[in-house]
Amino acid sequence: MRVILLFILLILSSLSTQAADRQPAEYIVGIVPQFGMEKTHDIWEPVLEYLRQHTHLRFRIHDAIDIPAFERRLLDGKFDMAYMNPFHFLLANRKQGYIPLLRDHARMLSGIVVVRKDSPLQSLRELEGKKVAFPSPNALGASLMIRAAFARQGIRIVPRYVGSHDSVYLNVTTGMTSAGGGVQKTLDR
Repeated sequence: MRVILLFILLILSSLSTQAADRQPAEYIVGIVPQFGMEKTHDIWEPVLEYLRQHTHLRFRIHDAIDIPAFERRLLDGKFDMAYMNPFHFLLANRKQGYIPLLRDHARMLSGIVVVRKDSPLQSLRELEGKKVAFPSPNALGASLMIRAAFARQGIRIVPRYVGSHDSVYLNVTTGMTSAGGGVQKTLDR
């Protein structure tokens, strides 16, 4: 995390040397809403506060109620910088010219399929014809990769897009869907 913050500081320090009339009052930061807004702020505000203290720049998280709302704002160029998955980056780069500043080399993105602890389901095949919650159609690990795995195995499911990773797990625990797609990081939180 320190290396990432140092790199961000180096990038942002160049912004702080711009002429004052060219510098925005604050930089709008978009964060793909894997969690609810409160948890997203709990995770990201310490990072932004660190950057504020070390760059003397102002940053504000631009909340998106769900992943599709984030995608619309991203593709409309509403963010000065954003945290997103690789698929979102491809779209944003093509449409708005966003460039990558950081990449996490430590982890390979992969999806997970979750069911309730008391569920009798033991294999993907048993989800044939059942409702499966996903955060959004374009969530790379939590939706695209998992739906592709179902398709490769010839398993037809009924996808239900619920807006965030938190909502996926809520749908599964309340029994609204038989299973849900996510990524390990969001399940662990």
